[in-house]
Amino acid sequence: MDCPNRQSGVGENQDKIIIRPSGRSSTQLLELYEFLGLLFGICIRTGSRFNLELPAFFWKQLTGDIPERSDLTEIDFTTSQVFRDFESSDLDKKTFEQACKERFVTFLSDGEQVELKDNGAQIPVTFETRKEYVELAFKARIEESRPQIEAIRRGIGRVLPIQVLNLLSWQELELMVVGRSSIDLELLKRHTRYSGITPDSDSVRFLWQVLEEFSEEDRRKFVRFTWAQERLPADDEEFIRSHTRLLIKGVHFDKPDSRFPKSDTCFFNLELPAYSSKETLKERLVYAINHTYTMNADQGNSEANLNHPEDMFM
Repeated sequence: MDCPNRQSGVGENQDKIIIRPSGRSSTQLLELYEFLGLLFGICIRTGSRFNLELPAFFWKQLTGDIPERSDLTEIDFTTSQVFRDFESSDLDKKTFEQACKERFVTFLSDGEQVELKDNGAQIPVTFETRKEYVELAFKARIEESRPQIEAIRRGIGRVLPIQVLNLLSWQELELMVVGRSSIDLELLKRHTRYSGITPDSDSVRFLWQVLEEFSEEDRRKFVRFTWAQERLPADDEEFIRSHTRLLIKGVHFDKPDSRFPKSDTCFFNLELPAYSSKETLKERLVYAINHTYTMNADQGNSEANLNHPEDMFM
């Protein structure tokens, strides 16, 4: 599910997704989370990548680390702000108790209300108990998806010794499963091969110049367009170990400027016409990466769509 920051439209990391807490009571859903863990384990062993935007709040729990308040802020700014207000040293007791209507209950990420104490819905939060309330509410948020986290760990344990997770930092685990979010063009260049075209040809030079100008989001779109993933192997060793490379293939047409680049996503191949200018290449490439499905050479009817792009809007 979308993180609370996305739901409320405030705070950072609105692209992150989190586990839906209500899934903890379904045996079938827990089996799916275990299968997800199995896929994570395969990613770690093979160097494949899983296209998921998950926060530190998630990864830390997998490695046995305890999330901090800052981790909650990254996905739920509003709740974190309430916690900070409750703990503020500037609070006046009389003003607090006049304004505070809270009971010892809190809401989880999906809006489910839970009691923090027995009969907590009947216990008001006082000036003296406000910090206890924050501690219990934060603890509830940390543990809101504990059964799902344990199911994912079991899944990973079907592929790897589960003790491996205890040896990794959460950043290392994230890198092994979903890869590096930024696209390192120099790294990609080192692992690019060419067929029917040379590295010093105009089209290739234009391509790298355009990619240099692209935002990170557009670079990820380019990788997705050519490989159906948004993250590259983390370093040279992983490129080699996973036998990953980008192959740029020169294709020749009578009127190359009227053509679009195409890709074979199964093989990380890019078919690049001999464009006459960087501007033309950029125009065609930007269109292509934003219409990934029909620009994919893996699709049997892609050529018709490429020659008549207006048909794609009908």
